[in-house]
Amino acid sequence: MTLDEKELTDLYIETICDEYDPMYTTLIKNWETVCARCDSTPAQIVLVSKFYTDISDKNEAESILMLMEKYTNAGYCIRRTTEFQKCRQCPRAIVTEKCFKTMSAVWNFLPSEWNDCCSECQHLDGVQTNLM
Repeated sequence: MTLDEKELTDLYIETICDEYDPMYTTLIKNWETVCARCDSTPAQIVLVSKFYTDISDKNEAESILMLMEKYTNAGYCIRRTTEFQKCRQCPRAIVTEKCFKTMSAVWNFLPSEWNDCCSECQHLDGVQTNLM
């Protein structure tokens, strides 16, 4: 069975984020580097349920790989929902709690504690709380 692009998109794309948390400067820089090599500019972050490496069916995996390459060449960043999620208050991508626990020792740009909001929204929450 061969899936068309719309079927693949409907099956695997969970949500789309506009950008990374501004605190994730390393990830932003990496994304910009990939886009420069593809002669594109950063578009959006596509959060998918699976990568092609997660799929056992060879034809389906190849279809997903081709779709991921198409999106990447157009400036999209493809990430798994097991690694990233949308901020609770805005359309920025943040690491999931599970990924945070695994990667906080390796990624020095992560905050000391996980939060379901990006750094900008956390700051706004703090400002709003202080005003009350």
